[in-house]
Amino acid sequence: MFKLAQFKTANGMQNLLTAMLSLTLLLLVSCGKVDNSLPPIVNKKVIKAPLPDFTVFVDVKEKKSNFFEYLLPLVREENGHIRELRAAIFEIDSAYQVAGTLTTAQLHWIEKAADRYDITECDTYTDLCREALLRRIDVIPASLIMAQAANESAWGTSRFATEGNNLFGQWCFVEGCGLVPSQQTSGQHYEVRSFDTVHQSVRSYMMNINTHPSYKELRYIRQGQRLDNNQLTGIDLAPGLIHYSERGEAYIEEISKMIRFNRIQKYDAPPVAEESL
Repeated sequence: MFKLAQFKTANGMQNLLTAMLSLTLLLLVSCGKVDNSLPPIVNKKVIKAPLPDFTVFVDVKEKKSNFFEYLLPLVREENGHIRELRAAIFEIDSAYQVAGTLTTAQLHWIEKAADRYDITECDTYTDLCREALLRRIDVIPASLIMAQAANESAWGTSRFATEGNNLFGQWCFVEGCGLVPSQQTSGQHYEVRSFDTVHQSVRSYMMNINTHPSYKELRYIRQGQRLDNNQLTGIDLAPGLIHYSERGEAYIEEISKMIRFNRIQKYDAPPVAEESL
């Protein structure tokens, strides 16, 4: 048994920590807690591309084109990670159908995924758990994300976009968590959340759509499209945003028109290799 007194130097302490970490990982692997074939639940990659100054564009078409070109890689990164999670769910379920049970690592992964996505049906792994996982852990069509981002941020020029990297008008309720709006509805006390990067804003928005009770209808529309083997599109899922804005149906119609007018449905098609996920 080691004594800390034996490692007084910085290098010695570093060696001790390295040895302890290696031992911990070894024990976790032997217990089935670590499975490198399963993707991490949280996407560690963050694209740090700063928000361009979209006020410099005089030509409207050029401004819109640059806005979509900037946002698309961020959207694809997050949707790509979600597809990896869905692939893992299918892989785990296939193993369950064959063996009738799951390994400790697989159960641990399911537990973490359910916790991350606020899923309550996964106390044990069942068909109900699998359906709940796949209903919430799913991609959001790029056209829907980009149309909402353009609408909510005035094409990347709003104060909340330029000062807080927030393209979607997401709120927070802890003092200092964001920017205070110049006008608030009487009785409401909130801030518009600030993010370190626009990518984090995209990630937070997508998690909100995939977990918040207000967008339950959107998730069921999406699940129905999956069951019918239809490609997910922004226009099809837009009706699920009925609670995103106080404008209700008018907001849905505006988002749908933005998708059609700017012809961004083309961005909804996933990579060929990932079409079934």
